[in-house]
Amino acid sequence: HMPQDFTTGASKQADAQEDLQRCTWLLGRARGKVLIFACWMQWYQYFSGDPFDAFVESMTNCPRPVPVDGYHCPGGSVLRKGLCEPEPSSSPDWSLSVHCADKALVLSHTAQLNGINASIASAVGMITVLLAGSYMDAMGRKSVLMMFIIASILVKVLLAVSCLTTWSTFVTIIVIQNVIEVMSASPVYPALNCMVSDLSSGDPSLRGNCYAALEAVKNIASLVALLSGYPVLKAHLTSYIWFWSILGLVSIAAYLVFSALISETLPQQSKTTDSQDAASVSAEFPTDVHVWSSCFDGFLFTWKDSFLRQYLIIWAIISLAVNGAWSLSAMFLQSYLGMEQANASLCRACWFMSLMCGSAFSAGLIRRFGAQTIHGVALAVMSASWFVCGLGGVWRSAAEQLFWAFGVWTFGMAFGALTPCFGSIISERVPASLQGKVFSSSVIVGTAVGIPLGPLWSQVFFRPASVGWKAGLSWLVSAGVLLVTGIWYCLLCFTHRGSKDTRDTVQ
Repeated sequence: HMPQDFTTGASKQADAQEDLQRCTWLLGRARGKVLIFACWMQWYQYFSGDPFDAFVESMTNCPRPVPVDGYHCPGGSVLRKGLCEPEPSSSPDWSLSVHCADKALVLSHTAQLNGINASIASAVGMITVLLAGSYMDAMGRKSVLMMFIIASILVKVLLAVSCLTTWSTFVTIIVIQNVIEVMSASPVYPALNCMVSDLSSGDPSLRGNCYAALEAVKNIASLVALLSGYPVLKAHLTSYIWFWSILGLVSIAAYLVFSALISETLPQQSKTTDSQDAASVSAEFPTDVHVWSSCFDGFLFTWKDSFLRQYLIIWAIISLAVNGAWSLSAMFLQSYLGMEQANASLCRACWFMSLMCGSAFSAGLIRRFGAQTIHGVALAVMSASWFVCGLGGVWRSAAEQLFWAFGVWTFGMAFGALTPCFGSIISERVPASLQGKVFSSSVIVGTAVGIPLGPLWSQVFFRPASVGWKAGLSWLVSAGVLLVTGIWYCLLCFTHRGSKDTRDTVQ
């Protein structure tokens, strides 16, 4: 017979192993649900991209163009009996709007409206992210996701109504709905990053894999959305009322599903600690004072960490350079390379495929070389790729090949490998009780950089009628910005190569 102590110890070890396996299984299920939500949201958010731009273009209004020198009409119209008549929507030379027969003017007005609109909405979104970061660390992450879906229902109703209004009313509604969407959507990705970190805490290798999976799922969803949105663009719709109404019904269904499917991931210890802190503070100060002071905890933590302080600024500049040029990619293809609207949108399908490949490779690369190393290498490849792409403005005959090879595939794979590094670096240095605030702080820093500088790409560096090196100026500017941030990042890592993560110390 075995000694009783030995039998008892073996039994306890078996029970502990069974509990560990059960916890792993439950965490795996929870991570899967979070990824399902991320997949749905990325699919849903696509329709605020290309289809939304096509919708704004279709509503753009302008006077009938006048023939230049009596013989030439702008793109989107044709000379008939001395007048510029609009091309039909079935024509490859359609102006993209039944209310304006000047294609270059339609594209220019849309780019400028989107740039100004984004800046106004982002300013309001900063306050939302600031409050949401404090809220998600104290009360949980799930409610942030649910609020986005509720706001999406309202946004789609407004867009459907705008189809029936005049141009001035349409512009007003576009601004209002964009403010609502940005305010509700901005905190979602910080919340998802926090949920991934919550469900992989204590295992750096698993954390890197989870962030890579999050990015891969988002890119797969974007690719599916592009394929499902292609027929919409190909149809050259002149009225989008039914399109937005259907998406509104999808939002209602999503709320019913995810409210039951998603579970809260914030560790109970973090919620208890924040609640105790709130109780002690509220005994001395008004509640709103604690709310605002809690909002700035992420900034205070970031400011004390020299590496984190500079890294968030670097990431904001990287996001500015990437979004500034890539948001104009479809217009670049339509104007400079003369592609049809629906075909030009396919560049985003290739973009998301390249991002998906990059994020898939990133898990193994991060595990072998570390997130900081992969981050630096990816930045160098990104800068070189868009520099070569921008040379297409000089060599017009090779512009299309350079765009697809370097502007999309090479750059996309490098950027796909870079993005998971951001989540890994942040979560390794920040405790769970502050991650929502710090991830939200990164959004606020990015917005603060993007508000004054973001419109430069759409209003200064890009002109639909540009030729020569000016046609590729947006790519060249972004390449230069990425080169500067890459050098800054390498110097930052070199000066902090001996520093330790502050995550465990603070906890």
